[in-house]
Amino acid sequence: MNVVIIALIIGILADIVTTERGLAQGAHEANPIMRLAMKIPGRGWIIPKIALTAGPAYWLWIEGYPDVIWFLVALNAGVAVWNLWVLR
Repeated sequence: MNVVIIALIIGILADIVTTERGLAQGAHEANPIMRLAMKIPGRGWIIPKIALTAGPAYWLWIEGYPDVIWFLVALNAGVAVWNLWVLR
């Protein structure tokens, strides 16, 4: 498995875990698309969360732009870092 795919998976998981922690502590989702997805009962919002990142990443991979996936990695990592900052 390519390093960028591993990094993307870690970034997505970090975003999900830190978002869950934030929501449990009373924070709210800043992304309006994800806020809408969070109306899905339970943890169903995780599926669109993954799809909104993995879909474009898959397209970039198929089209031959794997280096651009690093932008998605940075985006997810940045959100996780922001979530951690909000949690402090």
